Amino acid sequence: MKKIFGKFVLGVLMAVLAGGIVMGSFYFEGNFVSVMALPRGNQAIVRINSTDTISMQHDNEEWQKVGNGSTLRIGDIVKTDKVNNSQINFGSDGVMRLGDQTSVQLTFLDEEKAQYTFKILSGRVWLNNLFSNADVNVFFDGGVVFPGQSVSYYRVNSAQSEIYANQGNILLGFVDDQLAMNQLITENESKIINKLFVPQGTSAQVFADKVKNNKRTISKLLYSKLVKEFNYSVFDKVLLRTDAWLSNNVVQDSLLTSNIRDQRLKKIRTRGLKYVSLDAGNYKTDQFIQNLANALTFSSEKVGRRDLDALYDLFYDAQYLFDYGRTSEAEEKLTKFSSEANQLFTVYGDQLKAQFAARVKREYEYLSFVNPADSLYKLKQTLEKIYLSSIAGSSEELTMKFAFLSEKLGIMGFYADNIRFNDLKATFDDYMKSFKSITEQYKQNITANISLIQRQNQALDNLFMQYPQFYRQSFITSKLLVENKYLNLLPAGNDKAEEIQSVIAQRIDFLRKLQMFFLSGDVPIIDAQNIVALLFSEISRIELPAEYQSAVSKLFADRLQDYGVFSRFLSTPEYVNSSIRGATMQERFDEFRRNNVQSVTIEDLRNELSDPNATSPKAPENVADPLLLSPVQPLSEPIKPPVKMPKVKRPNPQI
Repeated sequence: MKKIFGKFVLGVLMAVLAGGIVMGSFYFEGNFVSVMALPRGNQAIVRINSTDTISMQHDNEEWQKVGNGSTLRIGDIVKTDKVNNSQINFGSDGVMRLGDQTSVQLTFLDEEKAQYTFKILSGRVWLNNLFSNADVNVFFDGGVVFPGQSVSYYRVNSAQSEIYANQGNILLGFVDDQLAMNQLITENESKIINKLFVPQGTSAQVFADKVKNNKRTISKLLYSKLVKEFNYSVFDKVLLRTDAWLSNNVVQDSLLTSNIRDQRLKKIRTRGLKYVSLDAGNYKTDQFIQNLANALTFSSEKVGRRDLDALYDLFYDAQYLFDYGRTSEAEEKLTKFSSEANQLFTVYGDQLKAQFAARVKREYEYLSFVNPADSLYKLKQTLEKIYLSSIAGSSEELTMKFAFLSEKLGIMGFYADNIRFNDLKATFDDYMKSFKSITEQYKQNITANISLIQRQNQALDNLFMQYPQFYRQSFITSKLLVENKYLNLLPAGNDKAEEIQSVIAQRIDFLRKLQMFFLSGDVPIIDAQNIVALLFSEISRIELPAEYQSAVSKLFADRLQDYGVFSRFLSTPEYVNSSIRGATMQERFDEFRRNNVQSVTIEDLRNELSDPNATSPKAPENVADPLLLSPVQPLSEPIKPPVKMPKVKRPNPQI
């Protein structure tokens, strides 16, 4: 009887255990929630300053006064009268500030995906999407902007629109009125007529009638013609100080950046450290519970997602450790995070890998408040590598590699602004190493999408036009490599001749900037001498058809008046190195001009620089690089002639 009773009890226990396992499996199945979901609250909300008056219209209904905190629906038009500081908040931290007499329409909204399209009907708008999770299109008559994570400014009226990239790079697409605005579009939209890259610090103007009436012509224009047709240029930053509304937006952005930074750092630090180490007891316990949960889950897809989500505890621990400068511990956690994720992909496939890539990208974008001076910057660098590894072989891999290259250019601007020349040079060298590697590895893909190289060259032009730190011989040599890489990809013909002329014009502008920066005391003499020789050599060796060659000669005459005198000055040490001639380089140059009144033509200068018997410039002793604390060391031997750059294919070899 006891044996029978014992078996009965054992059977009951087994049944209960089995039932518990079954119920547990349903529990784990039913309560699994992926943390991949986007944050809630992605509405577009109007925030009104107490002194402002804003009206709103929906579906041609009567205009109504807008209350603070009003939520916009698709189709709503917001119109300002006189405003001071009213705005539309969207996404997690997106801000659209409205100027006076401004009308903006919300044409599309997907809250779940945080996607928005706005059309600016008239007035002025300042858009800060730098810290937002939102994907945004900004339409206006004749154009659409893809702002990405950037700060941009728009001034729109019935005839034309001006677009300025204040922080980060934006892409401007030219469109006619047939393009629907009821969904988010990408730059690959077939109805976009042509595109112009607008890097940080530059602006362009869009003329709606010109776009509408010249679609076919505009669609065929290369960069050199686009910039002329749409007045692309460096933005006059004086306006950011003298225009009250613009200067207020700059101040508001500074406050927003500070607030975002404080909030996100607080979140990272409050989260704390979950696992002291990979040998910690709670880490092993969590691993055990995770394995048990997996055993009780029927869906292999949910098992994979749960395992992947659990790995982010390691990522957030690494984030915390990087913030506190505990780099080696952080890198250990991040390495574990990445390697464990890769093991999951081999088991659960590409769909899980795609989810991982999307989230890593969001985590990278979340760190948009981080600058290269922060300890978290190393985390951004590592996340870039993890993300690129996760999309290897995909259609977006090349585009993202160039996007990260562009971010390196932004970092160089940061170092230039903060007078950190050694960091600038290291980043520039790393940029060129990556550029050469990518262009060699993806040669065929780049030939099919030349704009990838053109945009890099354009962004580099922008840096060289703004910062004297880039006027070093090694930097200019690398810049010429990028230019020639772009030109060599173009097919022979008039379009290529136009692009070559545009590149020559830019090199002439570099010579002008070099003179200005050198006379301000910001460029070492040895670099100035060699850059002049190098640029003249590279300009002179390119042959063009007669009409283009004539235009180039005119550019020299117009933009380099009296440049021969400056070149002679560079080669006259009794003026350049003598404080008796003047306390500053500008004063010494002025003295040189007074004492040397003979004219020196550009042709004279060309002949002097191309004379093989001319003495190579030598580094003067004790001339300090203004960005380095130690003086430039004199060279033990003459500088070698400029490195011979690859020739561009000549449109007309006979001329």
